[in-house]
Amino acid sequence: MAFQKVCAYEPCSLPFSTAFRHQRFCSRSCGNKARTLLSDEDVRAYFLAHVAIPGNDLSNKTDCWVWSGHINSKGYGMAFVRNDKIRAHRLGYELFVGPIPEGLDMLHGPLCKIRHCANPWHVRPGNDADNAKDRIEFGAQVKGSEHYMAEFTETQ
Repeated sequence: MAFQKVCAYEPCSLPFSTAFRHQRFCSRSCGNKARTLLSDEDVRAYFLAHVAIPGNDLSNKTDCWVWSGHINSKGYGMAFVRNDKIRAHRLGYELFVGPIPEGLDMLHGPLCKIRHCANPWHVRPGNDADNAKDRIEFGAQVKGSEHYMAEFTETQ
């Protein structure tokens, strides 16, 4: 038996047909958008609920704030706020330091190499050239036979 419904996400409000009596949204996308956090207070509470801060001290700039929420396939913490997915360290920077300059990435600096660290003082704005320089400086640049495209070993 099919149920005729109207999507509960107000900007959508499209009629849809479903086999499930309790379904409220026409798609997962609409359901996710309806449940997202929009207000600054809600976003801050969400961030603080998903990060482990040593000693619960927000002024702690040295220790890592480990993200306990979703971790993506590359190891970065992911937050779902403001109708979008954002990396946790970017969200932390926006909440505690300020807006990220247009066109710049957030680079993990010498204090921290942990991708799921969300401490806003462990990242800094930078461009691709800065990121490449950091990879070489911190020894994270893969080279030689370790590189995935390498066809020869060092002895060859």
